Amino acid sequence: MLCERTECAADCLYQTPVIEALLAPVVALLSAQQILIADILARIANTDRGLALFLHEKNLVGHGERTFAAHIIVQFTLRLLNEAMPSLCESDVSHTLCGAFIFVCQQMYNTCEGLQVLQTYGLHKAIAAAWKKVQLQHFPTQSYELMVINCTLAKQQSG
Repeated sequence: MLCERTECAADCLYQTPVIEALLAPVVALLSAQQILIADILARIANTDRGLALFLHEKNLVGHGERTFAAHIIVQFTLRLLNEAMPSLCESDVSHTLCGAFIFVCQQMYNTCEGLQVLQTYGLHKAIAAAWKKVQLQHFPTQSYELMVINCTLAKQQSG
């Protein structure tokens, strides 16, 4: 509701202190806390002003120096994808949180500008690797590609 009214969002949300407050738990979670704010971040990233704030304003303190909100969001998402957060590994919270932050990144990737800024992080490679890992866990005796080929052959033989 808060992000849906343009005037309210512009006056209230698109401010450096608000973004810093929203991302503070993400920065803290890099050290071990839990958060549920990805939806708000995705809504902000989905607007021109919010996207510009994420991509171009070095407004957050992360690891002792000022950095971009997009950097912290992508770094956090990469750690979730790589299961480099021991406090969250192998939990439903981790998978839910990872999916939510992938969506935030997708909102930033949806523009040429966002794609240019974020492509250097290799998020697409991390997502592909995580997807392959999940597929191998669910189909350990055969690769995903082999399973697709077998399904295709079965359809051709039955049809």
